[in-house]
Amino acid sequence: MNQTAESETTREIDLSGLNCPLPVLKTKAALARLGKGERLRVIATHPDSVREFEMLCKSPDLEMESFEESGEQYVYRIIKLK
Repeated sequence: MNQTAESETTREIDLSGLNCPLPVLKTKAALARLGKGERLRVIATHPDSVREFEMLCKSPDLEMESFEESGEQYVYRIIKLK
């Protein structure tokens, strides 16, 4: 996918500094506003978010496209399938 198409279908939310369960709750709200095939890039800093996002993406409506950990920052890229 080229850079232009990717940026058109990807939204981003920065949830740095929020403690769980707020990152997952805010992510669910953002995902509800997305259409099928759109992506959400989420930045979080709470270590418990790793486990919570894994559980969130077990939903048949979602797929975790990628996960990156860099220091104290966790970056999730989620695709809304339905």
